[in-house]
Amino acid sequence: MAKRFKPTRGRIEKQFRRIARKRLDHALAALDGEKPTGEALHAARTDVKRLRSQFKLARPAFKAYRRENTALRDAARAVSALRDDTAMVETFDRLAATIPPGEAEAFAPVRAALSRAAPGSDDASAQIDGFRQALASVRARSRKWKVKGHGFMPLSKGLKKTYENARRSMREAHETGASSAFHDWRKSVKAHWYQARMLKKIAPKKMAAHVALAGDLGELLGEHHDLVTFAARLDGLNVDPALRERMKAVIETERRRIEARAFTLGGRLLDTRPRALTRLWRRRWARRAD
Repeated sequence: MAKRFKPTRGRIEKQFRRIARKRLDHALAALDGEKPTGEALHAARTDVKRLRSQFKLARPAFKAYRRENTALRDAARAVSALRDDTAMVETFDRLAATIPPGEAEAFAPVRAALSRAAPGSDDASAQIDGFRQALASVRARSRKWKVKGHGFMPLSKGLKKTYENARRSMREAHETGASSAFHDWRKSVKAHWYQARMLKKIAPKKMAAHVALAGDLGELLGEHHDLVTFAARLDGLNVDPALRERMKAVIETERRRIEARAFTLGGRLLDTRPRALTRLWRRRWARRAD
């Protein structure tokens, strides 16, 4: 069953619970087994991010928002270090692909140091088990969730707010260049992307380009976030200081390339006023409602 809202003039409460349970079931399935892989943990954490975006979409109408959003946020934070260690190695590999092979080989000690930084298996198992239990608890409570309102109304304010946040964060990132602003921009763009995907049925063909653009921008900003985290992680690695500075120069070059591309995509995705976008999507929902 697809994780999408079906336009209706009636209440969306049952749809909301169904989509959330599908997302939680997918996350729990990924964590099934004694030793989930890094890819499985990443998949489960992605499900949590998408579910939190769903909560934000219906925030004013979703009574249990604060409790459930906090529960998922804290659960994901508890295992974030496990994913970050894997992401740092992946980030190194992406960077290595941007420079000549001969030069990339000189950075091998950096990759080795990153690989050694991963936590022990016992710690990882305990943290993942706690993550799994937290998701199961949210799943159990989902049967009693209440969402007020009919049709598109319960989703309109959350959609508008998330899109507003993305526009504001982009302006701040452009004006200040601060890593924190890019971090906020990434989160709001990702949330808008997930929300747009859930609403794709309101106009499948027209929404496809918007969803794809939001996905591309979110991916770029995710890479930017990884670079910022990687640069900070370098300072704690036991590697030659000169090598560390050379690595940071590579990071800076790639970061600037990503930023230029992100502002181009952001200008296209976020060129509509939030109120106008919300009205347009409300009309699309109404045309397809039962």
